[in-house]
Parts: sequence; C-alpha cells; structure tokens
Amino acid sequence: MRIALVPLLAVFFAAPLAAQPQARDAKLIECAAIATDADRLACYDRTVAALSAEARAVAEARAAVAATAAAKAATEAAAAAEAARLAQAETKRQAFGAEGLPADVRPSDPNAIGEIETVLTEILTNRAGQATYLLENGQLWRQIDGDATFNVRAGEGVKISRAAMGSYRMQFLRSKRFVSVRRLR
Repeated sequence: MRIALVPLLAVFFAAPLAAQPQARDAKLIECAAIATDADRLACYDRTVAALSAEARAVAEARAAVAATAAAKAATEAAAAAEAARLAQAETKRQAFGAEGLPADVRPSDPNAIGEIETVLTEILTNRAGQATYLLENGQLWRQIDGDATFNVRAGEGVKISRAAMGSYRMQFLRSKRFVSVRRLR
C-alpha cells in the first residue's frame, strides 16, 4: 500500500507546483501586453515582488529611493521657482523709473511696480543746490524741482514713488520730506 501511495502523493503535489509557474508566466505575459512603459514596469514590479520576501524587500528599497529622489526634485523645483520669482521682482525694481532713459538701456516693463524703497549710497550737489542721488541698487536719480536739497546723508532710506504726469518723487524716510526726481540711469 505504501508503494502505491507514493506515486499518488507525487501526482497530487506536483499539480499545484506545476500550476504556480504557469500562473506566474501568465501574469508576466499579461504585463508584457501593457502599452505604456510606466504601467508595464509597475506590473512587472508587482509580479516580481509577489515571488518572495527578498524580492519584496528589494522593491520596497527601490520605492524608498524613488520617493527620496522625487522629494528632492520637488524641493529643487520649488527653489528654482522662488529664484525665478525673486529675479523677476528684481527686474521690476531695476526697471522702475526707466521711461526717461534711452530705449537701448531701458529695462523692460517699466510700469510693473508703483514704488521702490532703497538706501542712498552717495549724494552729489550742484551749484544750484540740486542733488544727484546714487542708490544702493545702482540707480542714479537727479533732483528736478527748484528747492534746495534737505539735510540727507548716505545710508539713509528713501522711497521713490510715481507722481502725476509721469514724474517721480523721492521721500526721505527719516525726515518724511519729498523732492521731485528724474532717473538718469
């Protein structure tokens, strides 16, 4: 009886073992039929991960590396967007008041902002008492009204705003006084 049972047990256990590779092969064929690369690769990854615990560990490690790379790419993209935003804001600041400059040196989009706030780096005065102001951002503005310049010093904060009919006025933040100005460069 034992001898007859052995072949019967062999046939009984061989059928599921033979079916397992056939099911795996069918799943791989199913994956191969997927048209898009990303979906096909995901199908292969799921099929391989189902083979063993070691295959699952490798798939999980790869997924963790991919998630880290995606997070890094998102952070870099956000930093690049912020840098572009800051560069655009600086371009707008540099273009402020440039309408009176020659067209070949005029920055683009001069009407983008209504005022700028910066610091005086140097003040030059002519014989009539009118001043030319060099600003921290490199711009040069000349006083155009007839009043003498106020007691201002380098390092003082100023705000330049658009005024009526395309003119500009400079406010000295410490004294709250104004002068009409025109941009030279």
